[in-house]
Amino acid sequence: MNVTIRFVLATLAVLSLATAHRLGIREPCDLACTLQYDPVCGTDGNTYGNTCQLSVYNICQKPKIPVQIAYKGECGKSPYA
Repeated sequence: MNVTIRFVLATLAVLSLATAHRLGIREPCDLACTLQYDPVCGTDGNTYGNTCQLSVYNICQKPKIPVQIAYKGECGKSPYA
């Protein structure tokens, strides 16, 4: 009886993980950054509040191509002006 219960629980765990993966459900990401505003423009064209926030995006969202810093400052504002 005990073996049957363990088997059923293990099967349910595997099925729930497979379903979550198929639906694109991710685990919550508990990483946090300071709120200090020191903007950087990412190679995806988005402005991130600071380098930590860009790093957390890469870790938590796991984009196919990791976002890198294109330049310091908000996107759309030339760093060379």
